[in-house]
Amino acid sequence: IGCGTGVFSVLAALDGAEKVVAIDINPNAVANTIDNGEFHGVANKMEVLLGDMFSPLQEDQQFDVIFFNIPFAHRDRSVEELSMLER
Repeated sequence: IGCGTGVFSVLAALDGAEKVVAIDINPNAVANTIDNGEFHGVANKMEVLLGDMFSPLQEDQQFDVIFFNIPFAHRDRSVEELSMLER
């Protein structure tokens, strides 16, 4: 969750994960993760989705590990005031 550049997703795939599902709310992060999966030869193990938290997942999907990459939190502004990068 919050895959950003895809570094953790790519490393998981390189380290032997059979399948990695990466999700980000930022379309640029999704594109970057896809590019990095292709660059490192693990795109076939990765599913990269655009969405907020768990919203793009099926209700019955299950995972062995869930990694949430939260870079920072804004307490002084509402979500509507944040840029796409800040979100």
